[in-house]
Amino acid sequence: MSQILRIAIAGSVDDGKSTLLGRLLHDTGSLRVDQISKMKKVGASKGLQIDLASVTDGLKAEQEQGITIDVAYRYLDLAGRRVIFADTPGHEQYTRNMFTGASSAWASLLLVDAVRGLRDQTRRHSAIAALQGHQHLVFCINKLDAVEYSQTRFEELAAQCQTLADQLGIKQITLLPVAALNGANVVERHPSLAWFKGPTLLETLQSLSTQATHNAPSPISIQSVLTEHDQGQTQRLLSLRFSGQPLKVGDTLQDAHGNSLSIKRAFAGGQEVETLQAGLDALIEIDREVDLTRGDWLFRQPPELSNRLDVTLCWLGQQIGQTRQNVVVRHGDQWIRGRILEASPAIDLANLCYHESYESMTPNSLHRVQIQLAKSVPVSAFDQDPVSGSCILVDPVTDQTLAAGVINSNMFTQEP
Repeated sequence: MSQILRIAIAGSVDDGKSTLLGRLLHDTGSLRVDQISKMKKVGASKGLQIDLASVTDGLKAEQEQGITIDVAYRYLDLAGRRVIFADTPGHEQYTRNMFTGASSAWASLLLVDAVRGLRDQTRRHSAIAALQGHQHLVFCINKLDAVEYSQTRFEELAAQCQTLADQLGIKQITLLPVAALNGANVVERHPSLAWFKGPTLLETLQSLSTQATHNAPSPISIQSVLTEHDQGQTQRLLSLRFSGQPLKVGDTLQDAHGNSLSIKRAFAGGQEVETLQAGLDALIEIDREVDLTRGDWLFRQPPELSNRLDVTLCWLGQQIGQTRQNVVVRHGDQWIRGRILEASPAIDLANLCYHESYESMTPNSLHRVQIQLAKSVPVSAFDQDPVSGSCILVDPVTDQTLAAGVINSNMFTQEP
């Protein structure tokens, strides 16, 4: 089975993110003939030989404006590895889309314009990546061709990126000089960047580790319960969602009532297997009849339960959020009644602090909130377990999604 690497790619407006992604897909032969034809057609209308950025524009509004609005997923197949890019928007008003796109990724590829330098959006996207538990940031300092491939300019911006990563507590970073428009150091090296002895972007993607960073014995969420009829026998299979360590046939688990059960059989990819890996489809048959249903949890060790969540959330709804507001919380695969007890001022991601002048929960704002639940649930920090460490808030009357959040982040403690 090939490895899967999930990467969020982000950059401020006009930093060249779409061009870089288009160049990477084009130069690795990852585009279809019709996609290349479209890129040439769009390019001709702009007086260009080919418009690399247009391959990433799916929405009509994106095509008309030449910007990214929604999150789109692009795929790159390498030897023994599949890279899935979450292509996220650059505008501040679409911060919520960056937040949701980054939540499914393991690392971030961040664009920096060599001419304009490190901007607030770069800091904002880097902070969101750190908040989502990304262990590796790849900074692509783009448009080196516009500064005559200056090594001095690259080193100046690289030092600023390093300082930002240090502030966010990110230990693993890669700093790359690139020129997406002509492909310098994207897939192939370029004579004008001969002073750079590091890897190309492609080589960086090939070497990034996909090893799970979540090593704690995390809770296991039951997505659904399936029934299988075979030779007059009815068998119940549990569809699972979990992170961290693999599950194996014979492992002993515990349900919320303290019942002990063992994994009798396991299935993945339509085949019976001995080991189930986190993040992939997983079905198990247990060795005894226990009343389990969608939304229930299984545990590898006695769980820590709480009916209060400490969440850093991104407000998605159009209406202003309020303290004492009733919500329905999606945690794991269950829905629970809840209430927002407290909310911090908005988080200023550009300066990594709370912004006292912006207190309301409005679209795209981020806040630290306390949520009271109607029942106790297993709670983990998101960077330790994305399954039990995240939640979604929904309006109980309109069923509209209000916010998405990650649990127990201690990044933002300083005052503005």
